[in-house]
Amino acid sequence: MKLSGKAMILAGEIILVFSLVSLNLNIKKPSSEPVVLAEKTEVPTPIPTPVAKVSIRTESIEETTATPVPLLKSRYTIAFIGDSMIETMGAELPYVQKTLKEKYPNTSFSLYNYGIGSENVVEALSRFGLPYAYKDQAHGPITDLKADIIVVGSYSYNPITPFDKDEAWLLLSDLVGRAKDAALKVYILAEQAPLGEHFGEGIGGVNWPPEIAQPHADKIISGLENAVGLSEALNVGLINVFEESKAEGSKYGDPKYVAVHDGIHYSEEGQEFTAKIIAESIILE
Repeated sequence: MKLSGKAMILAGEIILVFSLVSLNLNIKKPSSEPVVLAEKTEVPTPIPTPVAKVSIRTESIEETTATPVPLLKSRYTIAFIGDSMIETMGAELPYVQKTLKEKYPNTSFSLYNYGIGSENVVEALSRFGLPYAYKDQAHGPITDLKADIIVVGSYSYNPITPFDKDEAWLLLSDLVGRAKDAALKVYILAEQAPLGEHFGEGIGGVNWPPEIAQPHADKIISGLENAVGLSEALNVGLINVFEESKAEGSKYGDPKYVAVHDGIHYSEEGQEFTAKIIAESIILE
């Protein structure tokens, strides 16, 4: 049967439509496959956790941009009272002054030394609030200073006689209480740990035999332990040179912090070490 011209054109158009539909179907079928493959390849790809990166970045920023906390005052008055472990720090406590200035370069410090050699805590209580005169130094009463801070030594190196740890605790507690009435803030200083059987050895030392030297050092340690405990009991600050100055694996002091001259007081390294811990422990406002 012969088709007319119009019929042939219509038939051709129908064939073309079916061809295009078939072509579109062929295009759409494979197009869904890459999507599935893309999902399968992305899922197992390890993604670094951002937490570690943030932590590292934060630490770096803190180290490079940290600035000193601004202080409320341009000058602070700090008084120190104790036995020879305070007195031998010097009239104006130069090592402490230097360390504080390094930490707070824009701040001035008036430091007063009220230490007296060979004094025990009973004698300290009897003179508290009186004018101070010792060797070539003289100050008005510590109670008149209106100090920002009073640092109270432990008086451990001159234990009371007969020695009683509980009694020593009560006496030092009384002294700290009086200091709290005289200053805005009080710290207890637990001085450096003593040598053991070699305590007091040297040209300027007591040079006791070991059977006397070591028991005396143990009394000093008991007093230093009192100082540490009292800081918590009385809710006052602690400057704990005692724990930091022990020889490794020992309850006694590291010899590098003790003067060779007398085996008791500070070597130069001991002065610097103590001043560093004082500056780190004191909080200024």
